[in-house]
Amino acid sequence: MPITANQVTVIRFILLPFPCYLMYGTFEDRLWAIALFTFLGFTDFIDGLLARKYGSTKLGAILDPLVDKIFIAAVYLILCDLGFISPILTLLLLSREFAVTFLRGIALQRDINFRTSEIAKYKTTIQMIGAAFILLVAMFQGSPEIQTVLAAITFFAFSLPLVFLAMGKKIGHRSVVGPSFILLGYVLQRTLSHEVCLNAYMLVITFVTLFTGISYFIECMEKLAKCDKPLLSWEIFFLTATSVVMPSILFYTFSHHRKIAWVYILIFSFEFIAMSLENLLKKTEENRFFLFKVAKVGLQISLGAVAAFLLVLYPRWASSFSQTIVYTICALTFGYTLFKIMIHKNVLSQA
Repeated sequence: MPITANQVTVIRFILLPFPCYLMYGTFEDRLWAIALFTFLGFTDFIDGLLARKYGSTKLGAILDPLVDKIFIAAVYLILCDLGFISPILTLLLLSREFAVTFLRGIALQRDINFRTSEIAKYKTTIQMIGAAFILLVAMFQGSPEIQTVLAAITFFAFSLPLVFLAMGKKIGHRSVVGPSFILLGYVLQRTLSHEVCLNAYMLVITFVTLFTGISYFIECMEKLAKCDKPLLSWEIFFLTATSVVMPSILFYTFSHHRKIAWVYILIFSFEFIAMSLENLLKKTEENRFFLFKVAKVGLQISLGAVAAFLLVLYPRWASSFSQTIVYTICALTFGYTLFKIMIHKNVLSQA
């Protein structure tokens, strides 16, 4: 029995914690982390090939982008925790992912289909390459050796597509976008200082991410305007709450609780899982669980606001209490996600 695209995606999800853990280790550990990230990026390419060859499933259409979002959230939160990238740019990157996931659910509820744009396909490639580049450059801390390493990587990245062309194989646009983005990093590292290079590269990643998000939003609004079901006020509330308010509050508390970065990774991961699950069930789910969602979002924002408020007024003694609140938000998000899975396990088994 041939391996399926969904199985490759699940393998990628299971392996993700290992490179994330290694990012906090020694120089050699981080090299292994980059190697594993490269392997995980390759599995993303493989499951795409399998999906095109054998056909994608309803579950696979949700599962693959979900794992990509968890991958991006985990890696960039850790890079932010390590002080390699700006918290504001990281927040913008993750807010875009939440907003697009929610908008996709709104579209599915109205039977509006979106064809993923070419630049949106490149976005994930750029994010993955960007994360590996930032970690690699940060590891060498401005040492001249990094120029030799990046030159070798750039040469290999451009050589590989040429080898495939020489063999008569077709190459996709990603085979050009990936090496080009690596070349951009090499040029930035050669011309800018260490810290400016990291900030500039992250700025480019964030720009591409936001550009694709804005393009998606405009297209969604245009199609909703032609639809007989316009955007409702409660949908605008949830869009704002899940993609702006909640991430902003959590990021503020994150700046005071860097030692528990893994808790924030879990919160964002569970939230992505819950939202993707809701998108999968848009056409089968009844509105009887709407109040549960309202309560969950309301509690997340309320608890997060209390934690942030205490940290602003009483930063010394409120730290442990606000940390407890963050754990509570994590448990709440996990509980809600588990509840949705258990309620709809029959539908999921058929997806």
